[in-house]
Order: sequence, then C-alpha cells, then structure tokens
Amino acid sequence: MGLLELFITACMPVLNTLLVTGFGSFLATDFAGILGKEARKHLNYVVFYVFNPCLVSINLAKTITMESMAKLWFMPVNVFFTFIFGLIFGLRGDVSVPRAVIAGVVAVRYVLLPLMGTVLVKVAIRLGVIQPDPLYQFILLLQYAVPPAMNIGTITQLFGVGESECSVIFVWVYAVASVAVTVWSTFFMWTLS
Repeated sequence: MGLLELFITACMPVLNTLLVTGFGSFLATDFAGILGKEARKHLNYVVFYVFNPCLVSINLAKTITMESMAKLWFMPVNVFFTFIFGLIFGLRGDVSVPRAVIAGVVAVRYVLLPLMGTVLVKVAIRLGVIQPDPLYQFILLLQYAVPPAMNIGTITQLFGVGESECSVIFVWVYAVASVAVTVWSTFFMWTLS
C-alpha cells in the first residue's frame, strides 16, 4: 500500500469515532434535552462499570487462547511502560499558565510517547522479547498514540474532582487526537509494511 492509501485507511476509524462522538455530544446538550447532568452521571456509571468490562470480556473470550496468552504477554508490560513514560514526561514543575499545561499534555501525549513507544517496541523486537507479528506490533505502537482520557474523565466525573480542569484539557487532547491518531497510524502502518 502507498502512503496515501494508508492515510485514508487510518482516517476511516477516526471519522467514524468523530461521527459517534458528535452525535453523542449533541444528545448531551441542553438543546437536545435528552441527557441532563444526573443522567450523564448515571450513564457514565453504567458504561464504566458494566459496558466496558463486558465488551472487553466478550472480545477476549472469543480470541484469547493459552497459546495467544503466551504470545501477548508483552501487552500489559507495554501499557505499564506507557504509564511510566507519561509520568516521567508529565513532570514539568510548576506551570501556572493553562495554555502551557494544555500544550505540554498534547506534546507529551502525541509526540514524545509515540516516539518512545516506537523505540521501545522496535528494541523489544530486535532483542526477541516479542514476536515480529505486524498486527501485534501495530497494536502495541497504537497504545502510545491514542488519547488517555476516557477512563480518567469518567473517574473524575464519578468522584466530582477536577471536572472542569480535566474537561478543558480533554477537549484539546481529543481535538488534536483526530489528526494525531491518523498521522501516527499511517506512520506505524508504513513502518510495518
């Protein structure tokens, strides 16, 4: 596949997500009047505690075998490294300007973490720690480029702590995600093809 075809392929899931998100955002507005503040809170409880675990469990039950568990052991390790790299890059001292905080979060999430993830996955392959399966490599790499805010946003909303601050950061993180995930997906597919 050429770079343009890879870019178009990477755009399709992002566009689907944007359409669903836009529709959901419209339903949550006061203009639509369907989901009020309490309804959104209760819906978040259901999604976080029921739908997400069920969706993950159903998909894992269909695909995971003992042989694939042995091959996929690096996946949780990769998530751990994503957390560690984000934590290390996230220590920028006292930042008092909100724009600097937003720019820092976006830069770490969509520039530094994908670059570090690429290096980590390539080194792990070179050392023979993980199998050289292109789909598996793509999933490992993609974990470093996707927005982190889904569970964090749900947790802050559930506990009512820092909702406003997180909302502002998440708006910008997800606004940039539509471009960043597409670009990084294209780059990852290009490096793996």
